[in-house]
Amino acid sequence: MEFEKVKDDIRSRLRGECYLDYAGAALYTSFQVEETARLLVKDMCGHPASSGSLSTASSKLIDQCRDMVLKHFDVTKESHAVVFTSGATAALNLVGSCLPWNEGCKAIISADAHQSLMSIKDIANRYGAASRVLDPCQLQELLQRPEDSLNPDDSNFALFAFPGESNFSGRRYSLDICSHVKRNGVSGFAGGQVATLVDGAKLASTSKIHLSQNPDIDIFVMSFYKLFGYPTGLAAMIVKKRSVGEKLLKRGKSFFGGGTVAAYSSDGFIRPKSITEDFFEDGSLNMNALAALKSGFDQLERIGGVSRTSQVVCELKSEAVSRLEIMSYSNGQKLVTILDDQVGPDNEMVLVQESAGSVIAFVLNDHHGNAIGHKTVEKYAALEGIALRTGCMCSPGACHRLLGLSSEDVQAQYEAGHVCGDDKDIVKDMRTGAVRVSFGLASTMDDVDKLIAFLGDHFLSDANEVTINPSVPVQEIQVKRIVVYPVKGLGGMDVDQWKIGPDGLSQDRRFSVIERGVKRAISLKKNPRMAFVEAEIDPAGTCLTLKISDAVAAELGFAAGEESISVPLEENSAQENREIRVCGRMEQVRDAGLPSSWEWLSRVLKADVRIVEGVSQMQNEEALLVVSRATVRSLNEKLIKDGKLPADEDVFRGNVYVETSPVASADFKGRFNAGELAIANVKPCVRCMAVNVDGSKGTSREDSEPLRTLARERYKHDHKVVFGDLFAVACPEGSTISSRAVLKRVHA
Repeated sequence: MEFEKVKDDIRSRLRGECYLDYAGAALYTSFQVEETARLLVKDMCGHPASSGSLSTASSKLIDQCRDMVLKHFDVTKESHAVVFTSGATAALNLVGSCLPWNEGCKAIISADAHQSLMSIKDIANRYGAASRVLDPCQLQELLQRPEDSLNPDDSNFALFAFPGESNFSGRRYSLDICSHVKRNGVSGFAGGQVATLVDGAKLASTSKIHLSQNPDIDIFVMSFYKLFGYPTGLAAMIVKKRSVGEKLLKRGKSFFGGGTVAAYSSDGFIRPKSITEDFFEDGSLNMNALAALKSGFDQLERIGGVSRTSQVVCELKSEAVSRLEIMSYSNGQKLVTILDDQVGPDNEMVLVQESAGSVIAFVLNDHHGNAIGHKTVEKYAALEGIALRTGCMCSPGACHRLLGLSSEDVQAQYEAGHVCGDDKDIVKDMRTGAVRVSFGLASTMDDVDKLIAFLGDHFLSDANEVTINPSVPVQEIQVKRIVVYPVKGLGGMDVDQWKIGPDGLSQDRRFSVIERGVKRAISLKKNPRMAFVEAEIDPAGTCLTLKISDAVAAELGFAAGEESISVPLEENSAQENREIRVCGRMEQVRDAGLPSSWEWLSRVLKADVRIVEGVSQMQNEEALLVVSRATVRSLNEKLIKDGKLPADEDVFRGNVYVETSPVASADFKGRFNAGELAIANVKPCVRCMAVNVDGSKGTSREDSEPLRTLARERYKHDHKVVFGDLFAVACPEGSTISSRAVLKRVHA
């Protein structure tokens, strides 16, 4: 009963969202937050090094929290020490930094390791130590190989480290590996020379772990927000006392922060404290965060412990896998490929083979078997209120292995412009990441149903690509409106006639907005308040004017006359250029305008920003974005039919809005001329959440429209939502385009 109450509490605050990223973070309950607040209000805590009752309260709280962690992992303070850190990453960094590496040592790390664990090998390499990164097959082979020759130097050691559960695929490693290594040695090192480290951040979130039954684990790292959602910024490194790992860590630690020394002289005399916790906890602990542990562990006990959660998530994962594996197109091609690997029939030593854990990693294929990018899936999922994770999930080894990417492939993708976290999901005809869903305490079968329905609706549907007739080619384009956007992301200005060239409309996207100290342009989807600001520029490009409506000016408390600001554009070519990222590509820019204009815009956007000018114009890949009003009308008819508000054509940020002949045609392929002006269709314009911004409110629409309908109605190209077309321009220097121009199709 208590378990269901806790689930209902969490789900009631999800506001209908389907949360499938418990491997990223568990969700906290209102009970835990309220109980923590009550405790902090009732029992004021001071610094534990002070004197008086407040100091005593803090010391008591810290001791209680250590005891709770030890109890949860089924050990005592006689056998283990709990060292609190600011996160699991900080704990792993502490291990890597404290070990006394030398040229005779070795770091042996599972390829399934999280980036934070994997980076320990880089620390080892810096001191001349060797390292090996092993996939499951290689690890299995290593463990089964007899150790004939052992390293004779007792000052040398090996670190053997692996994740209890892969953060990427959910594959679980047997903790018995540590006993095997201690008993038999590994990679030329006797068991007594090996420190064992388990990254248990993911494993501990859905599994009951008995460290008392795994006495050969020297160091176990866990994270509290993975366990019960709150607090973040707090983790624990659980160290077995008198183990090889503890001895090595103490031997190699060279930095001693406040509270870690028994005696210290600036002349070099130093004696660290002997108690393990005191030895490793540099500086003050996060005492306010520690207060949340009591309510967190109390809650776990009330619902039946983490074992109760484990039972639920395993059932949900099994059901989801079964249903994902049978999703196929009408031609028999499977939609889903689940990413997992087996290491042979004798693999029980390394991997737990039953369907355990909460994670499913997968990729999607189209009906031809071609890759569908993970970012495409992520964007569609967000439109349907589904929170999932995509990319490599900070687990490069597992990700690259299961995607079949070599080190050379990864380097080639980077050199082609892909960086972790960007939108480039297919590079060099290879995937750059995958999709991950994970279940947790509040997950239900409704979440599985919603995931399956979403994938079916968006990727298996046989609906037409567009809702208007794509089969009749456009013969004539009648220009009805021209819009220039001097500043990327801000509102544009309507013009009757404007200079045009190979780079598009003169002055279009000449400027961008960046946050101070950030090397990335601010986008409309990231700061919807940009829609409040209209930008105008004179044809010669000597003065930029920014303005907001009277209503917005009043809301911001602007004085009369402050609703607009003129920005003189003096020659600034002498300024040093720098590189920023704009819509996924790098652009050379320099500061533009005066600090007064930056301050004005910062007030409107509620962010510390400045204006920068591109060395070249920063259009959306091609010179012109052309939007057909017929397609806008068709879309709005569908929105109105579904009871939704129609979309203003301005949300599509077209340079040229047109009517076509035939009116119902959607086929803009080809080349069109008007005298010496020629434009040629290059490709459809891929759309993002920016089209959902309501310019009158400076916020995104809560109904995720019109992008949601565009996605559902199959306005798609290569599985990406598209609307409007990108055109290249060819014309003599000094050409202009008029809002009354008529362009005719050029027939080959």
